[in-house]
Amino acid sequence: MSKKKKKSAKHLQKSFLHSIVGDQTSGLPVNRENLSIASQRSYGIPTVYIDQKYRCRKCGAQCVFTAQEQKHVYEVKKANINKPRVYCDDCYQRLNRLIQDTKKAEQQWIADKNHLAYDRAFLMHWLGLINEMGGFRTRINYGIKAMLEKKIRKL
Repeated sequence: MSKKKKKSAKHLQKSFLHSIVGDQTSGLPVNRENLSIASQRSYGIPTVYIDQKYRCRKCGAQCVFTAQEQKHVYEVKKANINKPRVYCDDCYQRLNRLIQDTKKAEQQWIADKNHLAYDRAFLMHWLGLINEMGGFRTRINYGIKAMLEKKIRKL
């Protein structure tokens, strides 16, 4: 490869990286002691948090994971530093609500299985929650999904 092409390729790579992570010259310092144990054992921990641009996996919106948000998520909430943000705030909140509602439905099922097995509205609602979670590329309990579909068909 010629020198011109190499120089051009490096420039494109730098501009691509800049478009993803933004300006790396300023940011909030990382306090390693406040990171989770798993993050502290990781290789390649950054020295500063910088604003990171990303596209929401669900809705496709352009978003920015700010340095302040990163510091809170990784040092206060103790999230793993190697797991980047993939959902915008709205989609993330919706996913959390779906998870909570699904757990609530499972608990109701455990508490009153005999009655709820004939409640079409409850079964449809629970199946709807499970199907919507599939849009978030999360793990779905296909056993529960198949059971719900079977019970709904029987009603």
